[in-house]
Amino acid sequence: MKLRMTKLAILVVLSLSAFLLPISTSSSAGNSPMPPPAIQFTHVDIVVDPHGHTLAAYQLSLVLTTPNAQIVGIEGGDHAAFNAAPYYDPAAMQNHKIIVAAYSLNAAKDLPVGKTRVARLHIQLPANATPQFTSELTVAATTDGAAIPNATASLQPGENP
Repeated sequence: MKLRMTKLAILVVLSLSAFLLPISTSSSAGNSPMPPPAIQFTHVDIVVDPHGHTLAAYQLSLVLTTPNAQIVGIEGGDHAAFNAAPYYDPAAMQNHKIIVAAYSLNAAKDLPVGKTRVARLHIQLPANATPQFTSELTVAATTDGAAIPNATASLQPGENP
């Protein structure tokens, strides 16, 4: 019993000492700093322009073509009508392809009629890489469900901190 208690005490001391040891950010070969991480995070804004029509709904397909990159999150847009995160398939997001869609039941007077950031994609990618996409605005619609034929969508890369 005494041997078991001694072993337990040693295990506890070793476990606690691992948490109490300082973590170094320099290599053991001197004071040179560790290399920068091999990945970076950035964002890409999805902007829809309904060209003067009320934007009540949209659907957009995107494929992330940057090697070794992935979409890690999605948030809503700037306008109150699209402030909540859009609908999307989380499983598809892990395969570099995503379809995002959102709609608003707001009155026409409370919907955007000009260029509007409707969503933001958060991207993890290799250091010094730039996110590359192919995209297609599947549909943009007004409050009565009519398609907006001249609506366009663009992807705008974010600034890295």
